[in-house]
Amino acid sequence: MPDNTSTFATNLHFSPEICAKLKTLGLTIDPSASITGDLLYHSPAFFISGCQLHFVKIDAYSLTGHNSCFRSTSIGRYCSIAHKVEIGLFSPDLV
Repeated sequence: MPDNTSTFATNLHFSPEICAKLKTLGLTIDPSASITGDLLYHSPAFFISGCQLHFVKIDAYSLTGHNSCFRSTSIGRYCSIAHKVEIGLFSPDLV
């Protein structure tokens, strides 16, 4: 079976046309989402509107809710994350 792993990097916003092409590669991402740093995914993966992604790894069949923010995070397989969730925003030594 082929490895459907892909990586993108640095400060990206996608046009609807690019989003349509990415969907053929197993990445469904809304044009309002933003990526800063690396994004590693196993397809299929789904990012709904307004997501902010900063150095994120997401495994296959996982999806994120609207207006969620993820920093330096690994999301497992078959995860469904609610709307307006913030993960990894603070370092333990800052709290």
